[in-house]
Order: sequence, then structure tokens, then C-alpha cells
Amino acid sequence: MSAFEPIVVQSDDEKVNVWEFGKENHIRCLISAADTAGRLAFFENRLSPGATIPVHIHHHEDEYWYFMDDGLEVQLGTEKLTIKANTLIAIPAGTEHAVFNRGNALVRAVFFTTPGGLETFFEGLSKLLQSPESKPADFTKLFETTGTTFID
Repeated sequence: MSAFEPIVVQSDDEKVNVWEFGKENHIRCLISAADTAGRLAFFENRLSPGATIPVHIHHHEDEYWYFMDDGLEVQLGTEKLTIKANTLIAIPAGTEHAVFNRGNALVRAVFFTTPGGLETFFEGLSKLLQSPESKPADFTKLFETTGTTFID
């Protein structure tokens, strides 16, 4: 017997959590840890030209990205890779990584994490970015509680 029931989700379903991070940059959580008994979380990501996900580390989750479009540069440790469409990258927990849209077009990707739970980071980050009362200490606490470290 499985730990969870079969799941069918459409990206535009009104129940899907969507977090906006600037013009045309959004993350949709199609499947959360709550849906999979903690096993994984699955996301759709769109990155506009110039968008950057700065260098960071997830200490608890392995991350798997599938890029559907050309135009991204991915940093894994000290190595920088130019990504072509239909490329998959597996990023083990503890690996420094970053994503940059250096092109002139929107880039679509999907990614999932194992175990799930990274959606709590996106939810918290979205709330902090929207609140005019957020302080640097609030971000630090979020990063610590979700096992994410940003590298300066």
C-alpha cells in the first residue's frame, strides 16, 4: 500500500500555490510534501530575462531541474554551464548552485525536491518580500528553519 493516493494536477488549477518573484517570475507548487507523505515536492518555474536565483545551498533536499527552453546559465559549485532545452540536472543536497536567465526570452522549467518541504521556503519568502515590516532577521530565521543558505 502506498503512502499517498494518485495525484492529478493541472498547472492552472486554482488550488495550486503560486508565488510571484518579480515580473514574469513565478513558481507554482503543483505537488507539495503534504500531498506525497513528505516524499517530494514538484514545481513549475518561469524565469524572465535577467532573472537570477542567487548562489545558495539546500541542506535537506536534493533538487532535480528539467529545463524546457534554452537561455539559462546554471552554476554548480564553481562550474558554470549554459543550458540547452530539454536538459536535466540533479543537484544533491549541500551543493552550491545558482540559476541565471542571461537570454532575452522567458525560460520555462520544472523541478522537484526530495524529500518535499521546500515549498515552506517559497511560501515564507513570498510573505516576507510582500511585507513592508520584514527585517533582515526575519529572512535569516526563514533560511535557518528551512535549511537554505545563501552565499554572498
